[in-house]
Amino acid sequence: ATALEIVLRPKTAVWATSLLGFLTLLSAGSCIGGMLKAFWSTNFELTNLLISLTLMGLASLYLGRLFLWNQFGKEILLLDQDTFHLSYDYALFQEKQEIIPYRQLQAFLGSLTEDSNGQHATPATVLDEIAPYDTDHFFCLQLDQHYYQSVVQLSTGENQALVKLVNQFHRSTTK
Repeated sequence: ATALEIVLRPKTAVWATSLLGFLTLLSAGSCIGGMLKAFWSTNFELTNLLISLTLMGLASLYLGRLFLWNQFGKEILLLDQDTFHLSYDYALFQEKQEIIPYRQLQAFLGSLTEDSNGQHATPATVLDEIAPYDTDHFFCLQLDQHYYQSVVQLSTGENQALVKLVNQFHRSTTK
């Protein structure tokens, strides 16, 4: 194979997605309600209207984006022989694709931290000691000096299978 595409979808509880949808509608409704109240009040103040519209509009956009991610979101990873493509799809829109060229690729289960010197990878040392749903370790890639950590939470078994698949793909394309 000359390319490997991996699509990761978030696993969110139905109640959480429903709550997020309700909060999105509530904040959008508050924004519209505030606008209508401001127009019909006797002491109309444009400043108060603009402030409430801005705050509630931003809250609505943020909550709406979270709702779309939890309901329809996809983290799309595409690896070819020397390039890594990353994008996030929210169904209604897709973030700009990030493209990272690489010569060396290493997939691992671990976590990334960032300090004043940049990113540092912390690989999981003993995979057998990791719980089935480990919140401290994610699917990670080291692409030369660049690091990537998945935003989608996977089970430990899914992470291990993904690490094995990506490393096998890289070995097969570098022969």
